[in-house]
Amino acid sequence: MTYKKLAKKFEKDVKELQANCPHTKTEWMKYAWAPGHINGEVLLCLRCNKDLGRRGQVKAEDCITTNNSASRATMTISAVKGAIFGKSKVKKSI
Repeated sequence: MTYKKLAKKFEKDVKELQANCPHTKTEWMKYAWAPGHINGEVLLCLRCNKDLGRRGQVKAEDCITTNNSASRATMTISAVKGAIFGKSKVKKSI
């Protein structure tokens, strides 16, 4: 058996598990596209690890941009908290 065959079998088994899972045990987890860059939360099934939805994602247009070369696009802490908890109070400025 080769790596590719094992990987294909694994993907098939995971899809089958997710399709048949009742998703009764779930948990909201923080989603980060990179370490330290939290971008909302994702609802995951704890049995099959399926992504069941997202909330509180920060959109690019909600970021506060500056001309400072060290900080091309920054976000205030309140903007991140607001996006995660659904109460966005973002002030846009260019």
